[in-house]
This record gives sequence, structure tokens and C-alpha cells, in this order.
Amino acid sequence: MILCVCLTPTIERNWITPNFRIGGFYRVEQEFVFASGKGINVARVIKELKGEAFSIGFIGGHNGLIFQDLIEAEGLQGCWTHISGESRQSITIYNPNSEKDATSLCDHGPLIAAGDWRHLKQDLFSHATEVKNICISGSVPPGIKEKQLSNVIKSLGRQHKNVWLDLNGQMLEFGVKANPYAIKVNGREISELTGKTISDRSDALEISNNIRNLYGISIVATTLGPDGAVCSSIWGDWIIHPILYPRVISSIGCGDSFMGGLLTAFDADLPLEECLSWASAAAAANTQKLGPGNFEAKDYENALERVHVDRVS
Repeated sequence: MILCVCLTPTIERNWITPNFRIGGFYRVEQEFVFASGKGINVARVIKELKGEAFSIGFIGGHNGLIFQDLIEAEGLQGCWTHISGESRQSITIYNPNSEKDATSLCDHGPLIAAGDWRHLKQDLFSHATEVKNICISGSVPPGIKEKQLSNVIKSLGRQHKNVWLDLNGQMLEFGVKANPYAIKVNGREISELTGKTISDRSDALEISNNIRNLYGISIVATTLGPDGAVCSSIWGDWIIHPILYPRVISSIGCGDSFMGGLLTAFDADLPLEECLSWASAAAAANTQKLGPGNFEAKDYENALERVHVDRVS
């Protein structure tokens, strides 16, 4: 079982809108609605890959009720801290007549009160006793301070839990200093964290190595979109070559799919190189269908056959 912490659960509405362009009036041809948020997307991938995930997070208002219905309908396990604010929602617009990627709009989410944060921490530490791997991913809502999250990461580490982070901005900066077990970042996030520009996979791997050694992190996985990914770890370093398709329907959720594949295989005690193959295949399959972490088994199996992971040290 993997514990997925999603501090900003979301209702994601995916709109298929032919010929969509900014500035016009359009009717949505078809809508797909998902429970989302990075931690939820990771949990969805874990379930798709036959792993077990349990999610926790904040939900509130009418959107929170819809979110809970969507989660239950999908068979995703979790428990939720109910808050007075309204859970956020996002809109993803896909134009099937364009070669461009889908467009996503998302709000910030509600303010979290001190009592709500205490309640979620109680849930987190209660469920943490049953797992080894804990994923904390996504944006952190207003009301939660960097140090508060950092203290949670340190406390879980002292309990010998593997904390996996996928954060951004200042939360990422504070998160890495709390000595998590692993982090998953993208090229932009790692550049912002270090102030260094990434021009290719070699740059990304060198910077990932530096971060891992500086903060004592076991695994630093850096995704680079169409350029693949790199991984620096205590067991060695790898370059994960991209799996390319003639057309990308949506790249939204690819990073979460990478994390979900990586975690599922790691929790099953597979070698890290195989874990990276699962991660790469899940991310590639995610590009072929609307919905974050939502892909067909056949697309995943096809991608897994095409994965190319090179060990470089």
C-alpha cells in the first residue's frame, strides 16, 4: 500500500472543443470529468498498474461532494478532511483539429485553517503506520506554511518512512531540505530550485546529482517532457530516453503518471532500472488519452516494450 497525500484535490473537467482558439465562442462537444490533483492522479496510476493506494486530502463545499462521488465511483480509496471552503476545479480544453497539446486552467484552492491542518496530520500519521512509501505531491493550499510541511516530512523520516515529494517553488525548496527519501521534479522546477539552466539531459543529470548529494536524498528523478527523463540515485544514474508518438493528445498528468509508475514498481521491490521503465511507460501512455493518469492498458504495454533506459554510472 502507498499513501498518497493530495493537499489540493480538484474536479477536472476535460472539454473536447473542435477548432478552439482564444477569443471565440465555442460549444463543448464532449465532457469528461475526473477527480484530480497530483496525489489523486498518482493514486489512479497505481491502481491501473495493480498496486494499492490510499489517499488523504482536504475537500469542501459542493465541489468537495462531487469530488467524493467521483473518487468512490472510480474505486479509489481515501479519507478526507472536510473544510469550510470550496474545493478547487480545473478545465482542460482539447481541440482535436489541432496538433497542439491540450490547454489547462486551474484555480489556487481554498484557505486551510489551523484546525483543518491538525486534523489532516492526524490522518496522515495514523495511516502512515501501515505503509512504507508516502507520496506528497501537488500545490500546497494557502494557510499551510513551508515549515509546517517540512516538519511533517522530517517526522515521517524519523519513523523510517520513504517520503517521495513532487512539489514546486518554495515548498520544493523547503521540502528538499527536510531530507525526503526521493523527489520527482521537471526541468523547470529543478532550474528554479538551483538557479541553473538545463540545456540537455547531461545538464539535468549533473544537477540532479548535485541536489541528491547536497541534501542526502536517495533518488532524484527529473522529467524533461519530450526529451525523456534522468535519474540520479544511491544505486547509480540513468538516462530514460523519450517514447515518441505521432500525436500527443494531452501531456497533462504525465509527471504524475511517471511518479505513479515509479512508486508502484518500487513498492513491489523491483530494481530501480525496472521502476524507471514502468514510470516512463506510464507517462508515455498518459499522452494518448484525456484525463490525468488515465490511460489504456494496451498503450501502457506498448510503451513498456519501447522503453530504453541507459545506465551511465
